[in-house]
Amino acid sequence: MPITQQQLLQILPNARTQAGVFVSALNTAMQHHQIVGTKRAAAFIAQIGHESGQLRYVREIWGPTAAQRG
Repeated sequence: MPITQQQLLQILPNARTQAGVFVSALNTAMQHHQIVGTKRAAAFIAQIGHESGQLRYVREIWGPTAAQRG
């Protein structure tokens, strides 16, 4: 069940033009890891959106803290 750019923008409205950049990679990852069905796809996209600031960041923006170094 591939996701479209329009669907991704409905889920992550602040992604703007970045949605088009990532939609193919997200579909490939979901297929590769057998993320099928609406619940699993929703959880995956929600986590990606949260961790990336709605596709704004592709690298960690904080740290390394002492705990991360250890």
